[in-house]
Amino acid sequence: MNHQRNYDEYIARVKYQQVSEKAVSWAGKFPLQQMIRLRWIEKRSTKPEMAAQLLTFFGVASDRSWEDYYFNQQLKVAFRISLKHINDPYAISVWLRKGELSAQQIHHQTYSEKELKTILPALKSLMAEQPENFFQQLQAICLKAGVKVVYTPSISQAPINGATRWLNDSPLIQLTGRGKRNDLFWFSFFHEVGHILLHGKKEIFLEEIEYRDKDIGKENEADAFAVKWTFSQDEETDLIKKLPRTEDGIYAYAKKIKTHPALIIGRLQHKKYVPFSFGRQFFKTIEMA
Repeated sequence: MNHQRNYDEYIARVKYQQVSEKAVSWAGKFPLQQMIRLRWIEKRSTKPEMAAQLLTFFGVASDRSWEDYYFNQQLKVAFRISLKHINDPYAISVWLRKGELSAQQIHHQTYSEKELKTILPALKSLMAEQPENFFQQLQAICLKAGVKVVYTPSISQAPINGATRWLNDSPLIQLTGRGKRNDLFWFSFFHEVGHILLHGKKEIFLEEIEYRDKDIGKENEADAFAVKWTFSQDEETDLIKKLPRTEDGIYAYAKKIKTHPALIIGRLQHKKYVPFSFGRQFFKTIEMA
């Protein structure tokens, strides 16, 4: 029995080495150095060993298994999308996979649409106040409704702001903090919440990334939801009509409508009502480990 076990282990090692050697060229298409720097994988001395690290990261047996999932049928069946025709699908798949791994570490209760709607005012208040530990509070509040929120740093080949998808009947919001501005972060967050409340479980939404299966109508609906909960169109119209565009006036109006002044100023800058030098002190930098 010992001889048989040793032989079986030997065969397994040989097969593993063969698969790793075959996956070397495939592994070379991924941002390995960034993954090492972010400690998503460990550095190894040989290319086959690095390929093995990547296979382990994705939880697949071979590069063909990765291709079957991300390029062919499996991802498309699960989320109505394929990464095959997306710009740099290898980096995008890395970013998505890291979000899945982070989500696996979070314990949650059953998703409740009613509870998610109930906590929206609390989420808006958190946005308006934005304490130092806001992200931990954001995660805790969302977990009350069974929604997982994870932060995954942006990687250069995957210029993505966020994503929403359902994993095992649990909605996952994955954010990058790209741009490192709190107005962009919060708009992205409420945009993703909009996808959860307005759209189906069998879809994945990737923000700021163009792909063949992207539904522009649903993206516009999520944008409208984010506008409503950050700085509504009616509030914008009211501000433009009644108040002088001074920094003190913007700050006072933000307090009145219970939002963060950066959300107002960012909108006004985007629409060219105020210069980009206006109200800089109200923007907070999003920095997370």
